[in-house]
Amino acid sequence: MNNDQISSKDSEVETNSDVESNSEVESNSEVEYNSEMETNAEAESNNETINNDREENQTENENDVSTSEGNMESHNFVSPEPAVNSFSENNVSKEKSGEIIMKRGRLLISLFCIVLATSIITSAVSFSIWDFYGAKKDDNSNSSITSSELISQVSNNTKTDVMKISDINKKVGPSVVFIGTQLTSSDIFGQQQAREGAGSGIVMTKDGFIMTNNHVIDGAKKITVKLSDGKTYDATVVGADAKTDLAVLKVNADNLTQAVFGDSSKMQVGDLAIAIGNPLGTLDGTLTVGVISALNRTVTIDNTTMTLIQTDAAVNPGNSGGALVNQYGEVIGIVNAKTSAVGIEGLGYAIPINEAKAIVNDLTKNGYVTGRIKMGISTKDITSDLSSYYNLPVGIYIVTVEKGSAADKAGIKEKDVIIGVDGKDVLTSEALSKIKDSHKVGDSVKLLINRNGKETVVTLIFQQDVPVKS
Repeated sequence: MNNDQISSKDSEVETNSDVESNSEVESNSEVEYNSEMETNAEAESNNETINNDREENQTENENDVSTSEGNMESHNFVSPEPAVNSFSENNVSKEKSGEIIMKRGRLLISLFCIVLATSIITSAVSFSIWDFYGAKKDDNSNSSITSSELISQVSNNTKTDVMKISDINKKVGPSVVFIGTQLTSSDIFGQQQAREGAGSGIVMTKDGFIMTNNHVIDGAKKITVKLSDGKTYDATVVGADAKTDLAVLKVNADNLTQAVFGDSSKMQVGDLAIAIGNPLGTLDGTLTVGVISALNRTVTIDNTTMTLIQTDAAVNPGNSGGALVNQYGEVIGIVNAKTSAVGIEGLGYAIPINEAKAIVNDLTKNGYVTGRIKMGISTKDITSDLSSYYNLPVGIYIVTVEKGSAADKAGIKEKDVIIGVDGKDVLTSEALSKIKDSHKVGDSVKLLINRNGKETVVTLIFQQDVPVKS
């Protein structure tokens, strides 16, 4: 039984008890009314008896008067007797009228009392009912407000209207754009040559903010965005982050078709997955269909480990930065990679939209990801083989130190070898990176380093990583 049913049952019980209460009141009122009527009937019976007795007395008096009429004429006694009889009749009539008035008065008073009592009880019951339903109404009102708020926040996550693939394409297609880049590179003779790149992007806002992959625009001298209707715009980089492979662009345009973003945490293996993008840089607006093949897949790309959504929807070069869409027409991922090798098919990957949102918002607002810490060093791991060859301890070899960085301020120098952190052996760059990621800006660690065969301890205070604008 749900809450609404429970509330309904409560209402029924309350209403029934109200009816029973009113019935008792009416029943009591009738009893009182009938008792009053019986009392009045007895009074009338008594009055009739008294009047009959008085009429008999009056008759006897008249007879007495008639018998002695002749003897009493000279003394004028005839007039007084009729006056006395007339007074008695008036008296009786007035008493009878008074009895009737009193009877009617008592009846009216009884009726008034019954109406008043019924009114008071009805008002009390009505107030009780109003109070009960008023409280219910208030509760429901608060619940509906919370529910409305709850529905507004997660409306994209609670839909049950699965869309046709053709309708999904009509909905999402206009929100996916082509991104063209112009880059320069050096040939084997050291001469600069221009080359072009291509990728995809997703419209975030109507006023021209677009998300894509960092690797799509990294190093580009010029970026062009083409909408699904063929209009083209020059784009500027608002912010980019190599670690998460995300970037935000801005074009001077209004009334763009912004994408609807879903909740990637709701996805399950086997759910419909649709990739929309620009494969090969020439096939704009291509849609491919598959399923969610795996979730939380750990993939290492260019020495960066990422947790991604895996899909078998066809993904090709040029799809990077495009949309991975669910069955409701909501973007739940940003396509960024595929596994390519002879005999390997159907291994595409996308960045979960839930993880991308915070990064993209930070890039849009600040141009970089805030709260991320930086040591300011480049490193190379010294394995046991390299240790024997170069006569260096196994550990993390410092290749470069950025001027003014946390490492520079701590006194770390090039050719130092880090061999421990906070009293524990740390011998690889990966292990050092995990320790760094577990700290926040302002935290400090003690590094054990080997410098020219001698060990020393330095204290490093983590600084915020603020990229230098080029």
